Order: sequence, then C-alpha cells, then structure tokens
Amino acid sequence: TGIGGRIATYRVVETLIVTPADMWIVDPTDTPMFTMFACHPKGSARHRIVVRAELVDAPVVQLP
Repeated sequence: TGIGGRIATYRVVETLIVTPADMWIVDPTDTPMFTMFACHPKGSARHRIVVRAELVDAPVVQLP
C-alpha cells in the first residue's frame, strides 16, 4: 500500500540465484520494476535469491 492507501499491483517475472558480486540486480531498469533480494540459502551469505516483478497496475493520483 502506498501513499493515501493506494495499491500498486506487480507481477513476478523472474526469480534467480546470483553471487554477491552480481550488483547489476540493483541497476535502474527501463520499465517500472520491483526487485527484492536476500541471502541464499537461509543462514548463508554465499548467494543471493532475487525476485523481480513488473508494474501491472498503478493507482491514479489526482492533483488538487
């Protein structure tokens, strides 16, 4: 939920495992994307699990 209780909808488009050196995962994208990542496997810092999602529906903000 965003500002004012508005909800944006995302669709997962990619899930992958990368090394900690793969910093391209935080590079800007050409389209609105949501990227989250965490250490993998649980309890280890050996790899990162990355989930990327694309914006499907965004709330319309009306200006006063």
